[in-house]
Formats: sequence, structure tokens, C-alpha cells
Amino acid sequence: MDENKQKKLNLGFAFVFQLIILYEYIKTKSLRIPRFIDEYITLTSNVNFYRSFDFDAGLWLGGNYSVAITTGPIAAVGSVIGWNLTNSLEIARISNFVWVFLIQTIFVYLISKTYKIEQTDFLYLSTAFVLILVPWWQGSLYSIGEIPSTLVFVNAIFLFPKFRKTSIILFCLSIVYGKFLMLVPFVGFYIVILYSEKNLQNFFKDASVFLLTMVPWLTLAHFKYENGNLLKYLNDQFYFITNHQTSGVQDNASGLFENFITILNLSEFSNWSIYEKGRTLVIPLIFVIIILRNKKTINTYFGNISVPIIFATTFIYSWFWILNSTKWIRHTQHFTIIILVSFIYLLSSELINNKMDKFLILSSLTFFIDNNKNLIYVGIFIFFVMIFVSRKNIVGNQIRYVLLIILFLDISLVYFQNTNSGDINQIIEECRIELKSDSCLSSYLSS
Repeated sequence: MDENKQKKLNLGFAFVFQLIILYEYIKTKSLRIPRFIDEYITLTSNVNFYRSFDFDAGLWLGGNYSVAITTGPIAAVGSVIGWNLTNSLEIARISNFVWVFLIQTIFVYLISKTYKIEQTDFLYLSTAFVLILVPWWQGSLYSIGEIPSTLVFVNAIFLFPKFRKTSIILFCLSIVYGKFLMLVPFVGFYIVILYSEKNLQNFFKDASVFLLTMVPWLTLAHFKYENGNLLKYLNDQFYFITNHQTSGVQDNASGLFENFITILNLSEFSNWSIYEKGRTLVIPLIFVIIILRNKKTINTYFGNISVPIIFATTFIYSWFWILNSTKWIRHTQHFTIIILVSFIYLLSSELINNKMDKFLILSSLTFFIDNNKNLIYVGIFIFFVMIFVSRKNIVGNQIRYVLLIILFLDISLVYFQNTNSGDINQIIEECRIELKSDSCLSSYLSS
């Protein structure tokens, strides 16, 4: 057997072994997380959408195409399939993680082919880890839209220099069909593109592609919106967004920084651990510094994405820390996913040669470990020794595989400690009959 075939065989074996452990990890998480009203809303509205194009979670939430349904249909494809096949909530949750994993795996394939990245083994083996390093990653089990929409968005950035029209379609999907909040980082991204190109023709082409991608959704909203036509839908959508508690528009109307500390202490932030605060407050700043320091190299390899990706990240980062009054950790996913995916792509493409930058990237990724915090310090120590102390020239593959081993240990230790198998086939009978019923909602919340 030649070396290339042996390498592929080893990769396949490692990938399958990883998925076996990962499945048990995801299954355990699916059985343990509590019921969440947003899960019911997303599952119900999306099951109805894929059956009849009715985006409806019930009259109690505003009926068909209610503006209160904030997660679009690209987020819950997996859970819809799982639910339609089994009527099991737990299987729907697991299926949706598979869907999110599939999204990123497809993008990994496209990115690796587009930029001829040689370290594809690291790329594929790190895909699942990226998804469970995200703060409050169980959002993908709940089928809510932050994680899938941001995955589509960040990969659209990397594909933009090579496939501009496709990227614009992906941007629209992430915003209109995913999570409308993705408009914030998109504005940051596209402002830089407009300024750097100064080309109105490109702008009109991009706008045309974006608007055409919106047409199916807007057409459905026009004919199916419970409270009127398309104009009423757009007006209600604008009112809902600007008056929502997370937007910060109302809270900061009298002064941007006037009650910042008070609001911060009253928000979910006050209950976060020091690790969560570091991941969401400090690491984004490290990310911006690393991108700036390696701007020329990144732009040469991936195209001129350095400044656009910085603006995309800082726009949503600033919105979260300055305007958002609730500080729900799920909203940090809109910038932490950009950071995690970008770091993985930078490591895979071997663009970062500066020792300090490489150490900061590896340490930042390790700092997102959530189950076994001791592994964070073990990993950082190992990376420090390998990069700064060892006299040998550390091959890139070696340090990447050390990262993979540490991340794998994090979930495998949970796997071997797990004693609760649970029943993933449990069915809520009222929901099997009709998801959109009051009895289903009541049983879902009480069981």
C-alpha cells in the first residue's frame, strides 16, 4: 500500500472513531439539556414550512410568518428530518447537529479545493471540534439559528474573492433565511468592500443577486403573512427588531454609555464564568491583532479578506458589548464562530509563521474547551514548550495533531465518565399528533 493510500486509510479510521465518540457525547447532551421555548418555536415553524411553506408556530406567537419567529429555515433542516422520521425530540436534536456538521464539512471541502489546502486531514478532523467549542453550542441541538447562519456567513467571506455571486447568495441565506442579526457583521464586511473597490457596477450586481435571493421568502411572506401583505410584514419586522430587548436601541436611546455598567451587571453576563468572559471579551481582540499582523500573507493567499473580516467581527462584537442589554451568550456565537473557523483555516493553510501568533492561535482555540478546564492549561503549556522551548524545529503537523488530541480528550473523558444512557426514542404523544397545538406546547414545556 502506497503512502497516500495509507494516509487516507488512517484519516478515515480516525474520522470514524471520532464520530463514534462524538455521537455518544451529542446524544448525552441532547438527553440532558432542558426544554427551551425557542426550540419549540423553531421546530414547529420549520416542520410546517417544509411541509406546506407555512412558517407557523401557532397563533399565540402571531401566526403564519410571524416576525417573532427569529430563526429561518436553513437552521433546522436536520431537526425537521429527524422529527418527520421519528417524532422523537431527542433524535431531532441529534439530527440537527448532524445537519450543522454537514454544513461545515461541505464548506471545508469547498475551501480546501478552492485554495488547494494540503492539510485536509486536520481540516476535516477539526470540523466537529469547532462546533462544540462554540460557547453554548447546544443551540445547534435546539435548532436555533445563530450557529448555522454564522457558519454560512464566515465561509461566504472566505469564498468571496473567488466566487463573488455565490458568496452574496450565501450572505443572503445567512441573514434572510437564517438569522436577521447577521445583517450587522455583513454591513461591517461590505462597507470595506465598497470603500476599497469604489465600483458602483459591482455594488448593483451584488444588490441584484442579494435581492433575487430574497424573492422566494418575500413572496411567501406577501401571500401568507397573518397580519397583511409584504409592506405590512416589512414594517412589522422593522418595528419588532428595533423594539426587541436584545437590540439595545431603546435602552441606549438616551445615551450610549450612560448606564453601561448597570445594564452589564443586570444582564446574563453577571452569571458567566471567567472562562466565558475571556472567550467572548478578550479572544476577539487577540483575533483582530493576529489578522492585522498577518494581513499581507492572508490577503495573498485568500484574497483581500483581512480588513473585511475584521470589520465584520468588530461590528457584531461592538453591538453585543455596547448595545445588547441582555448579553445572552448565544449571541456571542456570531463573532466567536468567525474566530474559531478563521483560526482553523489559518492553521490548515500554514500561513502563520510568527511563533507568538501561532502560540496565541493554538492557546485561544484551547481556551474554548468547556468540559475539562485543566486541559486548557495543559494544552497551553505543551504549546509553549513546543514553540518556544524545544530546540527541534517543530513540524506544523505535529502541533496541529497535539491540538486535535487535546480537543478529543475533552469529549472522550466525558464519554467514558457517562453513566446515563437515556432513551432517545421517547415521544410526546400530543406533539406527534399536532406540533402546533396548545396541548403539544403544554406537554413540551411540562415534560
